[in-house]
Amino acid sequence: MSLTLYVGTPAYGWELVFAIAYAVLGWFCAGCSLRCARLLRPLTRETAGRCAAKSPEDAAFIALCGGVRHWLRPRSMVVGKRLHWLVPATAALSCFCAFVLANRIGVTPVCALLALAVVVLLALAIIDARSGLLPDVLTLPLLWLGLALAWAGGGVTLHDAVAGVMVGYGFLYGLFYVFRIVRGREGMGHGDFKLVAAVGAWVGPLALAQALLVACVLAVLYAIGCTRAAGFSSSYPFGPFVAAGAIVVLTGLPGLHLGL
Repeated sequence: MSLTLYVGTPAYGWELVFAIAYAVLGWFCAGCSLRCARLLRPLTRETAGRCAAKSPEDAAFIALCGGVRHWLRPRSMVVGKRLHWLVPATAALSCFCAFVLANRIGVTPVCALLALAVVVLLALAIIDARSGLLPDVLTLPLLWLGLALAWAGGGVTLHDAVAGVMVGYGFLYGLFYVFRIVRGREGMGHGDFKLVAAVGAWVGPLALAQALLVACVLAVLYAIGCTRAAGFSSSYPFGPFVAAGAIVVLTGLPGLHLGL
């Protein structure tokens, strides 16, 4: 009787490597996002002329350059002498989502792009939550990358991707105008339209509806909690909730938009 040894890749070996790589990317993007939000926070009509970044696009570019220059310890990561909690949280969430995607659909180029979309969504959530703005330099490439993936046959069909963009942008734009007619003021920023359209390019109209449902439920729960804790507030950034709903659909229901 002979003994044969089989040496191969350990269980979840490539998936773990893939997840760790995106944890590092999430760490880096969190630092850039915090720096971008810090630059965007004072960006008003009165202060734009005295601010180094005169637009969200300028702020995002400056933040990216600062993040590359300081790499793992950009100055905006540290508050006082402590690392900002969003940095390890974003890295951990990026790692988890990348592992889930790799485990479900395999370590493929499509999986890498989906994990990249999750990281970009997390970055946009941080920027919007801390500054109230969604820079086009992130939302528009996310939209075009989703359309390119559909065109290449790696995600939803191109028909569904275009339909998702049209439904996402058109639906929120309609709500925007109805709210402005009824209340006489704007109830949503144009960056939210572009973010929802970008999500629609990745998941199509059916999954987009589910992502928006998750986003609306989370937004209502957050508004109720804030009202009870600190009194009524007139507005909240919607981008983080849209990003959360999109991440739930991208990682939790991949078969819904990938046809698996």
